[in-house]
Amino acid sequence: MFSNNLLMAAAGGGDAGVAINFEASPVVTSPTTTDWSGLFDGIAIGDAASDRVVVVSVVGLRSAAGSHYVASMTIGGITATRAKAQTTANGDACEIWAADVPTGTTADIDIIYNATVQDTGLGVWSMTGSAGANAVDTASDTGTTLSQALTIRENGAGFGVSILIGGTSGTWTNLDEDVDEVIATEQQVCGSTTADGTPTISMTSSPSPHAADAMVLAAWGPKAGALTVQGVQLNGSDNCYTLGSAYTSVADTKMIMQSFWFKQDASGVNSNSWGSTTPGYYFSTPATNSNDVFHLRWANSSNVAKAILTSTDTVADTASWHHYLAIINTTAGVADGWYIIDGSEVDAYATKTITSDGVFDLTNFTAWKHFNDGVTGAYYDGAVAENYINTDFAFNGDIASVVERFRTSSGKPADLGSDGSYPTGSQPVVYQTLRAGDSASDFATNQGYGGNMTESGTTVALASSSPSD
Repeated sequence: MFSNNLLMAAAGGGDAGVAINFEASPVVTSPTTTDWSGLFDGIAIGDAASDRVVVVSVVGLRSAAGSHYVASMTIGGITATRAKAQTTANGDACEIWAADVPTGTTADIDIIYNATVQDTGLGVWSMTGSAGANAVDTASDTGTTLSQALTIRENGAGFGVSILIGGTSGTWTNLDEDVDEVIATEQQVCGSTTADGTPTISMTSSPSPHAADAMVLAAWGPKAGALTVQGVQLNGSDNCYTLGSAYTSVADTKMIMQSFWFKQDASGVNSNSWGSTTPGYYFSTPATNSNDVFHLRWANSSNVAKAILTSTDTVADTASWHHYLAIINTTAGVADGWYIIDGSEVDAYATKTITSDGVFDLTNFTAWKHFNDGVTGAYYDGAVAENYINTDFAFNGDIASVVERFRTSSGKPADLGSDGSYPTGSQPVVYQTLRAGDSASDFATNQGYGGNMTESGTTVALASSSPSD
């Protein structure tokens, strides 16, 4: 009968940014239950810190046939988020979870499985300097060859865990090993964490790989650093950006995340709106409308609104740059929407209607116009910068960690990456940006995947100031 080994490893990205430390590798054998609450109490989680994230890898060995996985986890009473899971060919669980746990040096780690598990091994790391508990890239593999690419950003960190059935030890390629220990004698199990800065991570089982081996990897990025950006000045009469079709490769969605910086030239006017040329399908006035409030509307293919947000908070200031962030998620169980203006969540709405499981139509548009409402011909009057629209991924819950991905704690634009992928780990449909040295005409180039825009009207000029100032 084979013995079971758990192998874990970790590494951080560079001298600044994310810092990680391997804290513990507790093992519990033979309780044979689904509810493991109380079996991993008082586990070391490192020094307390306001931005500490606790990362936990899990190897759970089945007690009977069928697929086994972690249904829920809390760390110190705080609900954890699954980064990635891979069920082995034998039905064992191999997963990585994480939670923001700012206080305490030990914590109870309570795990609930979907089905009875007889043995469990954990790897526990503390992490500070990350952008929150949401992983920005993940990967998994199963079988006799375990090798996957994982994107770990500069100053970020990665983690991994591997189950090995056919060997007594495992060897990482491009990883640092933290621990290798036996879990039980029924199967051989190894776990690991990852190192940063390597495009490919692999695990080799010794003496022999097995078809039921598995590996899970997850990476976290650092808190966003400030970035020097430029804005463009829109004249309120004919300046806008157009796309004469639907966004390239776009799909209908239940999730929208929209971020940009604005400095309005006139408040309380009807020209601060923009949307699509198909009336009602998509219409947004994310700067200010005639009442100086924020308003957006997303609808389905029948032009039935599935999300409407109208704030009671106003921004009438014409002297300063402001940051706008809107998040809409109609997925059942979430079904919520948020405005976050200048880093603060809006807490009062004149209208807030979010339809559970409502689908936003993005594929039937005749054209998109940015900074023109597409209906009345009204044009945005003011300066704008860092226009970002993501229709594939939306955060929910931890608003503070979301804001820091777009706006630094000092109130400046965060570095979203050259293609806008930093906030979520993937390229958004729209990212219009101007970096230092760029020309105003470059704002029409979409660094997202949705296709380049066309500058319309009088030649657009660079704004006289920047949100980076």
